[in-house]
Amino acid sequence: MEVRPLDLGDIFDRAINLYVRHFRVFAGIALAAIAPLALVQYAALRLEGPQLNALVALWEHPERFGAERFPTILDSPTTIASTVVSVIVGYLAISFAVCAVAVATSNAYRNEPVDVGAAYRPALARWPEIIGVLAIALGVLIICYVVTVLVVSVPLIVGVMISPVLLLIVPIIGLAAIVAIFLALALILVTGSFAFFGVVLEGCGVRDSVRLAVSRIFTRPQLGRALLCSISAGAVMVVPTGLVDTLAFLGLGRWPAAYVALDSIVRCAILPFSALILAVYYFDVRVRREGLDLEDAIFGDGVDDAGYAPTAYLSGRERALIKRFLERRDTLTPQRRASIAAQLAGPVRGRVPEELRSLDDESLLERL
Repeated sequence: MEVRPLDLGDIFDRAINLYVRHFRVFAGIALAAIAPLALVQYAALRLEGPQLNALVALWEHPERFGAERFPTILDSPTTIASTVVSVIVGYLAISFAVCAVAVATSNAYRNEPVDVGAAYRPALARWPEIIGVLAIALGVLIICYVVTVLVVSVPLIVGVMISPVLLLIVPIIGLAAIVAIFLALALILVTGSFAFFGVVLEGCGVRDSVRLAVSRIFTRPQLGRALLCSISAGAVMVVPTGLVDTLAFLGLGRWPAAYVALDSIVRCAILPFSALILAVYYFDVRVRREGLDLEDAIFGDGVDDAGYAPTAYLSGRERALIKRFLERRDTLTPQRRASIAAQLAGPVRGRVPEELRSLDDESLLERL
């Protein structure tokens, strides 16, 4: 597969192509995570049956509201426990599935076999780090929620109690809060995904993976692209599952087996594609910042001579590679810039005259 910088359209196009080409593998990756989650969801829904039935009955007969009390989740500690377990298992299952999709994407980029077992092995081997990253992401999510309540909701309620005139600005403040929460969720999604990928693909620890994720995303060139990719990936997951949840609210929840089966099928279809968008974007960021395409071309056949004729010291392919590096070097991190320059200049030093050998790597490449 060609490794090169991609624009947003290319990112989605590549994600679609990978999804279609390896659909069975990606569906298998999702199924391995969704199957245990489905069992937990089914058990939880069976316990929540009375509450769901009462809610549907109230929806169908609103005149009963206030006339009778219907059971709630707080009436049963067992129901509360099952709900908590369902949420925890859901986050864990999705996290490992996203990591497995990233491993499969990496194998596809390197033209290696793509299968379910090979995708999950690196993820399962790094389970403590994956759980650590997930804990940080959930912690940040909780902090954002608390900050929203303390900074927006509480002062607004107090202000309205003091002066009813403030009711006029409630919609504006509410809309601003919704937008802020939406953007925060999008950033948490893409940053957490990048941290997961750093764990399973680069072997980083929890702290280093989070630090790398933040340094790669929170830059002027990438922040907007990160938000767009994250919003797209989130929409791929939220919209179909939201429709299924709507069906459950309208009556499908009365039949837990049917609801869980439909929800699992939908998740198996959409989870890999959502993760693929983020994985392809992750590789694109690394290509742009670390020159992965240049390094791939140095050791492989990723670049032809691009019409360059050979010179006394360089082949046409080497000239094309050096030109690409010189055009891209300002976008690379300092470490990667120095490393790639050294890889390009090293083989050439023995061919050039003595006066050129003393030049540093980039100056030598510029002269050549």
